[in-house]
Amino acid sequence: MLRLTRLREYFRTSLWALPTAIVVAAVLLGLGLIEIDRAGGWSESAFPLFGGTPVGARSALTVVAGSTLSLTGVVFSITMIVLQLASSQYSPRVLTAFLADYETKVALGVFLGTFSLSLTTLLAVHDGSGADDAFVPRIAVTASFVAALVSVGVLIRFIHHVMHSVRVSTIVRRLADETERELTRLPSLCPNGCAEPWTGPPGEGGRLVLAPRSGVVVDIDRTALVTWAAERSLRVQVTRPVGAYVTQGLPLLGIFDDEGDAAEPDLGSLVSVAEERDIRNDPVYGIMLLVDIALRALSPGVNDPRTAVLVLDQLERLLIVVSRTELPVGVYADAEGETRVWVSEPDWETYVRTALEEIIDFGQDSRMLRVRLLDLLADLDAVVSAPTDVLDVLAQRVRAAAER
Repeated sequence: MLRLTRLREYFRTSLWALPTAIVVAAVLLGLGLIEIDRAGGWSESAFPLFGGTPVGARSALTVVAGSTLSLTGVVFSITMIVLQLASSQYSPRVLTAFLADYETKVALGVFLGTFSLSLTTLLAVHDGSGADDAFVPRIAVTASFVAALVSVGVLIRFIHHVMHSVRVSTIVRRLADETERELTRLPSLCPNGCAEPWTGPPGEGGRLVLAPRSGVVVDIDRTALVTWAAERSLRVQVTRPVGAYVTQGLPLLGIFDDEGDAAEPDLGSLVSVAEERDIRNDPVYGIMLLVDIALRALSPGVNDPRTAVLVLDQLERLLIVVSRTELPVGVYADAEGETRVWVSEPDWETYVRTALEEIIDFGQDSRMLRVRLLDLLADLDAVVSAPTDVLDVLAQRVRAAAER
């Protein structure tokens, strides 16, 4: 299941998967329409079809294919410019959000699909030695014209989308929305209820399972890990939390049992290691991306505190969601209530410090930012039911910066 999840995530963030699927569908559609035309299975009274000669069909299809291929180059160039702009102005780590953008991939797919449909149809046009031998796939030619009109509409929509997608407010809101979706999924990590904390450290009374390769832990299938441990009457500690880097050959799991002869687990189906972090299953990383945008805005070369204030607006929203969410404590039990798995999970203080500490450090010279930080901390203090010292500590740091 974990491998399937990562494969689905790979296709979601790849720029080629959806356009390739649309191209294949367009080619198959063209071949199918050509065969329908050969069989004469279309009533011309149902829809007006192309009625020109083979020469006219070739000329029209050549224009459609050439223009849509040019549009594809334009879309690709615009996409590269947007990626470069986002990387330099906001943060290179926000590129994943643009790579997962659905409308960009649809635009590329529609233009390439129209080109492929026109090219497939063009190959089927024959002059023949006589009038009876000539063949013009009128249905496919008409479909190419319709696809060309659709491409014009998609181009207009794509330009509108790009103009809005590069705005900092759109980027910040999109990251916040995706992070909030992950925060709402946190209670489901404990399907059998969370057990009382277990403090068995790895390496003492247990054996270690080493990481097969270097990378960042991006996902842990806690349910599968609990099931695997329960079937073998084991207790398992994941030594690296989600978001932590692990080097090949270093401990990744600690397995505790009485016999010491349990089979080696299939790490690929239990713990996923990738090249970089992802917001999916890691809302702390989503907060870090927002903080990156704020820090870039507060740098001397940019000096844009209003963008940092915009980020703080979304961070306040996310921290309020965290305060109302049942955060997993990191200790997972099986269906019988027996403790099976321990994973280091972020708590309330981790979220608050990740969201605010660096912004306080870099933005203490901005009066606008200090005022917004104090308002944010006051709002959080009003909504958090359990007393916490971290808000008071951060508020004191902001006030101390204002007095200097």
